Amino acid sequence: MNWRPALWRGREEEGRRIVSDFAGRADIVFCTRTDAEVVFGTSDPRRLRSLFPRPRYLLVTDPNGAVAFDGTETADSDALDAPVVETIGAGDAFAAGFLAGILTGLSLTGSLARGHRIATRALVSTRDHVN
Repeated sequence: MNWRPALWRGREEEGRRIVSDFAGRADIVFCTRTDAEVVFGTSDPRRLRSLFPRPRYLLVTDPNGAVAFDGTETADSDALDAPVVETIGAGDAFAAGFLAGILTGLSLTGSLARGHRIATRALVSTRDHVN
């Protein structure tokens, strides 16, 4: 979920309802704590899980790490320590790494770790393609 205030200017409540509806019907939801607070009124991962019990995977991220839910299973993880060169693309890289982990049969914790490793590669690079 990427909340873009300019897209909803003057229609913020409608936007929140629409995004909440989509999140409630999704199989996988990624959101930052910042966006969750603005859209859902809370950034607490466990409160978000109670608001959105249906998505199999719910991930709540911030620059320090992530909390992931798979059904009733929960995993917390810290971001890897790395010099930040550029933040653009790190969230997408994290999502790609997490999903790759799930698709290859890694555990929830292993999938979070893979997400962090891929995000770190994006954070330390100024290039659009990471080797």
